[in-house]
Amino acid sequence: MHDTTPLPRSENLLDVTADEHLAIQRFLYRESQLLDERRLDEWLNLFDDGVDYIVVYPTVPSATSVPDDRPAHQFLDRSELPLTVLTKQTMTLRVRRLRSGRALDDEPPAPTVRLVTNVDAVRLGSTERLSVR
Repeated sequence: MHDTTPLPRSENLLDVTADEHLAIQRFLYRESQLLDERRLDEWLNLFDDGVDYIVVYPTVPSATSVPDDRPAHQFLDRSELPLTVLTKQTMTLRVRRLRSGRALDDEPPAPTVRLVTNVDAVRLGSTERLSVR
């Protein structure tokens, strides 16, 4: 997905350093490579237990609610509503399902190539949590 919309800026969002931005880009390149090569167990090990892995629609103007019943304002941008929100636990379940051979929607596995472009990242307040896009 190619989205050039900048992340929202406020007093609660802080820019990351150049070194942090480079590390984030390298992480995203590695993540893409592991997914493209279907090395799902290695991909899963990239994340800690506190991860929120959010996949969004670029715009959903007529939607009024989100899949996990959280209000839309809790996501990155009001013009983006989540397609799916995964935790480490749900990511683990998906990988197990794909490995089981019973994932009919993934038979045969679809070939994929991911492109990592226009990486933007902000620190969420004074915490170590980042929002990456």
